[in-house]
Amino acid sequence: SIKKIFFFTLLLFLLIVFLMIIINKELLKILYEWILNTTGKYSRTLYELIYGQGILDLHGRENIYTLFFSNITHFLLNGYGLAGDRIFLLDTVYIYAHNIFVEIWLEFGILAGTGLIIVLLAVLLYPFKKKIKFENIIFYTMLLSIVIGKLLLSNSWIQEPLFYLLIGLSLSAKTKNK
Repeated sequence: SIKKIFFFTLLLFLLIVFLMIIINKELLKILYEWILNTTGKYSRTLYELIYGQGILDLHGRENIYTLFFSNITHFLLNGYGLAGDRIFLLDTVYIYAHNIFVEIWLEFGILAGTGLIIVLLAVLLYPFKKKIKFENIIFYTMLLSIVIGKLLLSNSWIQEPLFYLLIGLSLSAKTKNK
């Protein structure tokens, strides 16, 4: 139909314009500077995409992971306790682990930490079971992806209030279905 042809032509045109903006670094710099000046919003990711090394740079997190895996035998059975990643990283330039799995393993040890991670995954994935009727599944899915993304790259599970909201929502879905 005419509407579909118009829609796909418009979509193709917008895609071509978007690709031209992305490919042209100078135009991208002008657009970024304009957004920065008009809104005052700074984005480290966009800045590094335009001016820096790229968005795939881990900003030193790979050093934390290397240090963790090179000392893994020290906390196989015993961890450093709650917020123990700060103790583990005390003599480095890093403040915390920047990864929920590394943080839990440093706090509780590899064996107990793996058990806790399995329990947390079981609780967090419970609303996705086929037999469960959970009316807030779209909200829950968005919240889960945001929180897990933050916890895998930059935040601490101890200090993240949305993590506890996520667990509460999952447990409420569990009690509603009983």
